[in-house]
Amino acid sequence: MINDLNKTFGQIFSNDVTALRKQLVDIQQHQADRTESVNWARKLRFLDISNVPDLASLEEDRNIRSTTYDGQGRRVQTRGARPKLTIPIIEENEDDEGPDYLAVSWKWVDLADRIPYGCGSRESFRYYIQRRPGYKPHASSFPDRYMDRVILMAQNHNITKIWIDTECIFQRPGDDPRDKELGVQVMDLVYEDARLAVGLLTTPLMLQDEVDTLARLMLGTIFAVGARSDVDAFSPNVDVAKIQMLILRILSDPRWSRAWIFQEDHLASYRMTLLIPHSAHIRTNRIYDFGNIRGELQVNVARFRSSVTRFCLAQPDIRRWPSNEILRKAKRYKMFNTISSETYPTTTNSVLVDVCNRSIKEEHDRVAILANALQFSSRLDTTTTSPLVCSNKYSLSAMLLALIFMNGEILHNCEDILTHTVQSYIDLSEYRMRAPHPDERQYFFDHCRFRSPTVTLQGIETKGWIFALLPDECVRLGARETQLLRRTYTVEALEERESGSILNEVEQDTIETLISQLRRRWPGSQLAGLMQRTLDFDCDRPPRVAYPAMSNVIKMMAAVVRALHDGHEVRLARLHSRPHSSEPSAMFISPGGWSDNAGSEPLGQVLIFTSWDDPQVLQQHRYFQERLVSLRVSVLDPDGNTSNNSLLREGCSLKKHGWVNGIWDARGERLGTYLFPFDDEPKGASHRGTKRKRDTDSSDDDFESDDDSADNRHE
Repeated sequence: MINDLNKTFGQIFSNDVTALRKQLVDIQQHQADRTESVNWARKLRFLDISNVPDLASLEEDRNIRSTTYDGQGRRVQTRGARPKLTIPIIEENEDDEGPDYLAVSWKWVDLADRIPYGCGSRESFRYYIQRRPGYKPHASSFPDRYMDRVILMAQNHNITKIWIDTECIFQRPGDDPRDKELGVQVMDLVYEDARLAVGLLTTPLMLQDEVDTLARLMLGTIFAVGARSDVDAFSPNVDVAKIQMLILRILSDPRWSRAWIFQEDHLASYRMTLLIPHSAHIRTNRIYDFGNIRGELQVNVARFRSSVTRFCLAQPDIRRWPSNEILRKAKRYKMFNTISSETYPTTTNSVLVDVCNRSIKEEHDRVAILANALQFSSRLDTTTTSPLVCSNKYSLSAMLLALIFMNGEILHNCEDILTHTVQSYIDLSEYRMRAPHPDERQYFFDHCRFRSPTVTLQGIETKGWIFALLPDECVRLGARETQLLRRTYTVEALEERESGSILNEVEQDTIETLISQLRRRWPGSQLAGLMQRTLDFDCDRPPRVAYPAMSNVIKMMAAVVRALHDGHEVRLARLHSRPHSSEPSAMFISPGGWSDNAGSEPLGQVLIFTSWDDPQVLQQHRYFQERLVSLRVSVLDPDGNTSNNSLLREGCSLKKHGWVNGIWDARGERLGTYLFPFDDEPKGASHRGTKRKRDTDSSDDDFESDDDSADNRHE
């Protein structure tokens, strides 16, 4: 495998796009079967600290040695003898509901990077690890000074099991290398399932003013009262430069530069707490609650990223230093991805940038990290014996691109892929869409992916259903219902929801009206039945885990109500494979005029491609993502020209024209196979793929429907 992340595909493949596509197809053949890794994750090993003394009180009760270090990492202060303590490793029972454990995120540092004098670094014991009863314990590979910090954190939260990679993945001399290879593929599960994760920093805060500045940043008191998070202004007399220097000091810690640690922070999210050492004289909790572990500031990594991103976005130009440097290490995706826009992409582009721009020992691990961070279902074989790794034939850039295609990413076709690196190509090609509901917008779009995609030389082959609009069936409310909706559908009403419900009372009443209309026109309507069951689910709030698709349908129904309120066109549709006289089985929201984009075909010729992949059906929902697609498409003829629907048949080529939100029911209908070609412009035509930039208002006409598609929002 060749690391060529800084090269364009033209440089890598000698300006031969066919060679690139052939390698993408070839790479796809080297997939990893994740079953064995998932089984490995079901039987995680942990350090059992249930018999470890309470370290917080130990130093006071016994004359245990306490160690601190000077600026060069040398021990300068000790007292008492440091006894040996053995910690056993236990294995999770596969039938357990899931143990409470603390997962550790750390980076080995050199002597010069260790916590300096005055910060109270302790080594209470010489820690030994016993793998099984009767086995000879070995000195821990995890530094004793780190073990103290981790145990203190676990004991502070009443957790008795700790997961540390260096001990819980068997990788000592003589161990089977397969253990590490299996573990690498399921790090997403390890950190996602942890009750708590802890990230160890070694760069301390030495001054009271530094800690107080961090406290004000985390509280948000540096921002003007009443300022919204998307248009923040600083309070008077805020020292912006001082805050910048504080953030840069925290981000100078070696852990922020590692690709593996980025993955751990990303996956653990709100469960990840940073431990930042500080000098002993500092008062920590006079402004902000930094916890009660002596010598440590406890900082939630997701809140820290949000505060840092908000701080940078309040400045005039985020492209200049130090804002660009800060955001490169610690941005919050769901805030950053909506700069100057109400639309969202998936997090694929953001994660790819972070994975490619951090340090790593083994370059092929970037592939596994990208898959873990994005929780991809399809994986590539990156074991040391895989041809992808041990051969110089394969491009790392092509491997990352193939992985993204294999997991259903919806992308625009850009003008010439050969002029781009993998990062610039994904950046230019990413789709941006409006979400159907304000809740969990980024989560929603991270599931907007093709079902069971296959990379071919021509493009992406995938499965789905095709719906055709009914030209004379526009969804409307009566005059009285419309007036009532516009009077009652207020900001206050949007916020007044029963606990656990997605829809508010106004939305529920409007959906009831639409259901009644459908049943009057089409008694026994399956679409009405689907909407009624979904509405009952939202009102009754049974256990949501039993209905993984329901929340998306509920949000789509909320989008229909919002569209009717705002005057957007909503039309009924039928499955294209069914007779013209068939009852409607879907309703879709216009992206701003059905014939404004993708030509001027009559409404009866407008097609919507949908798919839904529900891993719950296969009882694999714990390890595989559900995937949703709802795109306006047109049929292409063999020359790449938009054709009428007479050429629509299984296996035909489709062109994407933008995301369309709506409600649809394809139960009982066989999935068809269709091709989304890499080249969807007519032969001989010039391409127009200009991406909407976050700091401009320009956009390409073909892509406008993505940003103006159905009036929908997301978290």
